[in-house]
Amino acid sequence: VFTGVPLFGVEYHPSDTLGGDLQEALWEFVNVTWHGLQWAAGALTKLKDGIVGGLKELGRRGLNNLAKMSAGHFSHVVENVMKALYAHAWNAAMNKTWMFLRGIFGDELRDMLTFDVTIHGYDLTVILDPFNESFTVSHLSRWLFFNLTVQRLAQPTPPFVADPIDGFYFAVLGTIVYTKGDLAVRVGLDPLSVLQPSPIQVLAQVRDLDGKGYRFELKAPVVQKTFLTKEFSLSTLLGMPLMGIPVPGTGLTFDIDAGLRVLYGSDVRMPEKLLIKAVRSAWYTTLQGYSVKGAYDQLGDPVLLEAFLMHLLNNLVNSFEDIADEELPEIEVFVEMKASAGLGTASGGLGFSFVIEEPVRVLLYIIPWIGENLKAFLLSVAHPGQGVATTRTPSMVREHLYVRGTVSVEAGLPSYLGGDRFGRVAVDTRIEANVPALAALVGKELGRWRVNIGVYLPNLPSTIVSTIPGMKPPKPRCDLWLVDISITELNNDKAKLGEIYYDTKGYDPREEFIEIWNPTNWRIDLSRWVLSDTGGRWHLPDHVALSPGGRLVIARNRDGFRALFGKLPDLSGMTLSLNNDGDVMVLYDPWGVEIDYMGWEGGLHGWDLGCRSGDSLHRRASDTDTPQDWYCAAPDPGR
Repeated sequence: VFTGVPLFGVEYHPSDTLGGDLQEALWEFVNVTWHGLQWAAGALTKLKDGIVGGLKELGRRGLNNLAKMSAGHFSHVVENVMKALYAHAWNAAMNKTWMFLRGIFGDELRDMLTFDVTIHGYDLTVILDPFNESFTVSHLSRWLFFNLTVQRLAQPTPPFVADPIDGFYFAVLGTIVYTKGDLAVRVGLDPLSVLQPSPIQVLAQVRDLDGKGYRFELKAPVVQKTFLTKEFSLSTLLGMPLMGIPVPGTGLTFDIDAGLRVLYGSDVRMPEKLLIKAVRSAWYTTLQGYSVKGAYDQLGDPVLLEAFLMHLLNNLVNSFEDIADEELPEIEVFVEMKASAGLGTASGGLGFSFVIEEPVRVLLYIIPWIGENLKAFLLSVAHPGQGVATTRTPSMVREHLYVRGTVSVEAGLPSYLGGDRFGRVAVDTRIEANVPALAALVGKELGRWRVNIGVYLPNLPSTIVSTIPGMKPPKPRCDLWLVDISITELNNDKAKLGEIYYDTKGYDPREEFIEIWNPTNWRIDLSRWVLSDTGGRWHLPDHVALSPGGRLVIARNRDGFRALFGKLPDLSGMTLSLNNDGDVMVLYDPWGVEIDYMGWEGGLHGWDLGCRSGDSLHRRASDTDTPQDWYCAAPDPGR
């Protein structure tokens, strides 16, 4: 019809004409397009199946996590959500519910989106975290660990709007830990102070095989809460301040004062609030040992109930000590002298004082010491011919007694820096050393020594500190430490591996446990410490501490441990599988510094000791980092 000529009877050979090539190309295009559509449909089907399968797996893991979740945490969340609903605080209720779901699915989703890659010979771990909106690359080898994270700065709760810091919408966070021989150095990267207490952190630790040496820590800058003060001083006794005493011929005036100063938090005035806070903290901490699934159907067991009550009492004491340290950090006996220049625009001063750090904890340790020595004195009076030895002051007490020196300079701010509003600003330099540090200068051993050096701006309004990128000071006032340096002596009586039960008589995943022992005279914070074997690493949770001489029992399965020993472990849920045919156990502090190690059944070169099935490895009092420190005996966790 188009050409006006009938085309019947015309032979057509596609291979001989351009039109044939075109037809073949068109046919191939149609064929490829058809197969492409089929492939796309198959890919979309696979993608859909993968998403559905992933969501099913995520749901299965989430339900499993919910069943294992601490009853204390679950109760705490439910209480907060119900309070918000009762107060018609719908946004708060939604946010708390979201944080609860984030806690259930966060680790599992992060685990499902974790990949291992190798680039230029470096084994890297890549983590995509939708909940934290972050991308992380990390590397771990024998000497080197680094972790680099890029995180979007957004609100962690709905509606997830951007929450920039001084115009920055993304934060770069990093950690580098390098260990070589006895030297361990850690550097933190957090220029906006999103997670770290300060942008710059450096730790160096040097020690020998016996664990003796020193640790150097540097942080800058650091924001700390300004505490309230109560003074009983010479000026208050006289009813007038000793100020403006002139020095003839110099143009200087002196202010002098001396007395007793107590630092305290605002909640000290409400003891009932502190008591409720301690009880609540102890209650929720105790319930951490129970899963949601098993909390309510096992508390009727007399053995479990007794263990629960003892655990609750112990946590109540620890909570009280922690709150006391937070609300009453120190008591200071001071002598201060300040010199002022002629016009009063600048002044300088010197201070000297004796400080009791954590006075409530010191009091709890010194009371039994006084009782023991009083008993010894009465025995010596009753039996004059019989020698009765007195008890030395606990080293923990001596280590919390400091001598402090302070040099301060104070000047008025110019008007363009807000002098009309904020007045004067002081810069203080503080040097303090505890009693063992002073004794070490004359060659005496009185415990673990510690020296602190710092330069800071005291008692600043939050408005000033908040102008520094990333700094979020506690309101209304705070101390800004420009640099904070501490040097601490290390010795061999630190946290140790105490007992390891690796080859049980029953089912290993239900009965294995590890014990950490504190042979020191001071409390050790084990938060985020790491246990590592040839199969992986396991982090201890936050808010875990060991009292002097205490033992922390960590079980793989709480119910299996309780069925075997008739009591609860201190912690459960450890994911490490202790190999019966040889393994190595290493204890790290949060800095990644190796604290203690041991091996069995040839898992570590030269460590051939092994126990028969049903016995566990126990540590002796010695610490030579050799198999001679260990022996086999029946398991006896917590003793």
